[in-house]
Amino acid sequence: MVDYFDNYARFCFDKFGSKVKYWITLNEPAIVMLRHPFYMFDISNKTKLSTLRYRTAYNQILGHAKAYQTYKENFYEKQGGYIMLALSSGWAVPKTDSIQDMAAADRYMQFHLGIFAHPIFVNGDYPDVVKSIVGNRSEAAGIASRLPSFTEEEKIMIKGSYDFFGLNHYSTDKVADRPSGDEQSFNADEAFKKSGDPAWPDWVNGHVAPFGFRKLLKYIKDNYNDPTVIVTENGVSPPTEASKTGEKRLDDAFRVDYHKRYTNEMLKAITDDGVKVKGYMAWTLMDNFEWGSAYSTPYGIHFVDFENNPSLTRVPKKSAKFFKQLIADNGFPGPVLKSRSLKMLTNDALLFTFAVALIYS
Repeated sequence: MVDYFDNYARFCFDKFGSKVKYWITLNEPAIVMLRHPFYMFDISNKTKLSTLRYRTAYNQILGHAKAYQTYKENFYEKQGGYIMLALSSGWAVPKTDSIQDMAAADRYMQFHLGIFAHPIFVNGDYPDVVKSIVGNRSEAAGIASRLPSFTEEEKIMIKGSYDFFGLNHYSTDKVADRPSGDEQSFNADEAFKKSGDPAWPDWVNGHVAPFGFRKLLKYIKDNYNDPTVIVTENGVSPPTEASKTGEKRLDDAFRVDYHKRYTNEMLKAITDDGVKVKGYMAWTLMDNFEWGSAYSTPYGIHFVDFENNPSLTRVPKKSAKFFKQLIADNGFPGPVLKSRSLKMLTNDALLFTFAVALIYS
């Protein structure tokens, strides 16, 4: 599969490289790993399922690294593009101050983000905690480690195979330790359980906790060699929007508030924490087909009425108007804060980047 993927990437570089300057080799490899198609046929065998999941992670990392190498060796000199994958991650808050819950929060980050980011940004290999947990638990069950190992040659190819850090972020969770028992599964390896907080408004797929976005950006800076970050996805599907009809679908104040607060925390990460955020993209331009929920989970800043509008006109919601004004102002101006809008990004900002705003300090 690694070679097949490399051949596909080579074809794309060759045919589209004169126009495409920013490449995402893979989108959300953690989701691909966790939703491995084989689980539909063999879900009862959790040991086999976890082995397939880790093999999927291994192949995706190698596939990305090989495609990156192919681009740099054969296309970069002529095309001058940038290449990376887009990693999805929430932020983990320990549910209590106990050592156990703090360790569980760390496992949350390592098993979902670190398993991909650590090899690429640090040393070509998985985080130590992932290797030790999977290896030790597999050994205790009398089987070889379910986590495939990289060769030294593969580690060299993987390490540094990035031009920026592509980040998809949506939500923050409270994380508590959970005993894993003897089960040989991915969930037993990570050994935690998630919950929200009464202070964090719930939405369809998560919790509104903007502070977690800033903390995650700082975590990336501190743990992955201070890379340039492009936020490739950030957005929300308001809890009641899908049930609304007609004009009511356009009043998405919940989404406007979400993006105001999250871009505000991103600006704090830039100005106060020194995170090198170069780009930000809201997910998404219009309501689209969202995984298994199809069109029942709207994320778009435009609405398309599939039932009553045969021309499929894209109608802007309030959030589209918010972003239009945000871009026009190059920030979110106010009587005191206007000077702190993100004019610092103007020279380097990507063409597809939304302007970002400081709402309140």
